Amino acid sequence: MAWWLVNSAAPLSLPSIYALWLRSGAGLMQALTLILYSRQGCCLCEGLEQRLRELALHQLQPPATLHVIDIDDQATPANVRAHYDLQVPVLALAAFDQNSSLELQRVSPRLAGEGLFRWLQQACTKALESD
Repeated sequence: MAWWLVNSAAPLSLPSIYALWLRSGAGLMQALTLILYSRQGCCLCEGLEQRLRELALHQLQPPATLHVIDIDDQATPANVRAHYDLQVPVLALAAFDQNSSLELQRVSPRLAGEGLFRWLQQACTKALESD
């Protein structure tokens, strides 16, 4: 899959992502893809990735899976690299068509464990339900 396509197409609105999720027919069994735009050597990026990997993302409603994109990887297009260069770490929800994504609010580096799980649940819920 071309994960870097998230910014190459016109972004879907939040209600569109929610509608796609509802139309998928899988309901809560369909996992969302949580994208972490990151880079090697970035202590904030590596810390957030470690804290996310320690969470039971499959217990979110809807369940989520984590996909990490190293923006400095040669396979990452230049426009994605340029967009996230000074912003990493950035969390986003991938749309079901995998051609767009929705960035979540910046997460505090102090959140971990249950606090991070609750924050992530609230962020995903707001993203899927907002106008």
